Amino acid sequence: FDYFLAQMRGPDEDKYYPSLFFGLEPIEPGKVKAPPAPSAVWPERGLVMLRADESTAYWESPAPAIAMRLATNYAHNVIDCFSLSGFYAFNRPIYLNRQVTPGYAQDWSRSIQSHCGITVDGKEPKFTSETTTRQAFSRAVKFVSARSSSVFEGVDLNRCLMLTNEYSLDVTRLAGDKEHSYYWLIHALGQVQSKEPGNWKKATLPKDLELLKQVRALEAGNKAWSVICEQSCSLEDPSKAKLPKEWYERKIGVRLQMLGGDDTTAYTTQTPLIVRRFRDDKGERQYKEVPSEVGGVTILAERKVKNTTFVALHEPFEGGKSNIYEFRTIQQTDEGVAVEVVGKYDTGIDDRLMIRLGDNPEKPVTLADGRESFTFADRAYVRISKEKVEVEGDMRILRIPVKGKPKLLINGKSQQASFMRGYLYYCEPAQ
Repeated sequence: FDYFLAQMRGPDEDKYYPSLFFGLEPIEPGKVKAPPAPSAVWPERGLVMLRADESTAYWESPAPAIAMRLATNYAHNVIDCFSLSGFYAFNRPIYLNRQVTPGYAQDWSRSIQSHCGITVDGKEPKFTSETTTRQAFSRAVKFVSARSSSVFEGVDLNRCLMLTNEYSLDVTRLAGDKEHSYYWLIHALGQVQSKEPGNWKKATLPKDLELLKQVRALEAGNKAWSVICEQSCSLEDPSKAKLPKEWYERKIGVRLQMLGGDDTTAYTTQTPLIVRRFRDDKGERQYKEVPSEVGGVTILAERKVKNTTFVALHEPFEGGKSNIYEFRTIQQTDEGVAVEVVGKYDTGIDDRLMIRLGDNPEKPVTLADGRESFTFADRAYVRISKEKVEVEGDMRILRIPVKGKPKLLINGKSQQASFMRGYLYYCEPAQ
């Protein structure tokens, strides 16, 4: 623990001085080494931790990391089943589950609605140990899938994450016994800077949810939509900001994109402000909302349907600009989803990601459009460049358009590919 103790030294201290009770010498930061930081799933504790950088550099790295709760019960709990526990990038929190009530979390702060999670018909999820997980952590992408039919009565819930160095793919499948109102929620630090073209209007949240302020809605239907949040100062008088101007000059934020489907209504609203309690001159307890310097945006997606799959891309950015040019569906079925993520010029992002859903994920499924085709099991990730095509996961058959004849690597090993009329073809050799 010497590396972590060294980080606890005071601003003017060149060493960390442990308590004399421990009989330890002062700890010099230059003589300690950070431990590695592997991604992990802890089913009994109900925690998932994905780190894009798993090396000893992780602790001070700008690389993204994302955590997710499963559904096991725990002491001093809040209702956070299958929610994102946090999303960090550029050494900065991007998403947080917001506690706004003073003291122990209660009311909205205790509810799933204050978490980056899912609610069905406005109901709270139930704790359970009946969750199945799949996971795979490779160099380029960290994958986890968590599934349970005991969190919401009559609904099979499956949430999957794929984390790369640039973004996280978030796929949530809900299969119900009847039509439900499904609500998918995210709480981002910052303020809405811009929205993609669309007719956003003032609105109120559905009656199933806690009524929040400054609500705007977009009837997205079956079209894709997105929201951009940047961590700018939200105070009426920025001169009262406690964070230095260098904090805001980095223009760190997140672009959330969601693919269309099942007549979606999207909402943005102000995340509730923190409430402080105090006693007035008469000694009576009072409560007062405190302005949030960095702001907070709550983003929701609503669908009224029996079965649905929310497919979202969380892209943190620095410098005020997103690096993703296109995020689109290749094919989506009850058995799986395949998407394309293409970056802007010179970003090196030209990816295909696919996840097997439903029963028997070890059995292969084919997802394709007019140009590309993938037969895979469990999950797979493809990054395309001029020199090589890198595949990670359980890929069986592959067809993609390429330029030239790039080298094909599957799980780090060179494989034979065929090329014809601008396409790369691969078929797993017979065992």
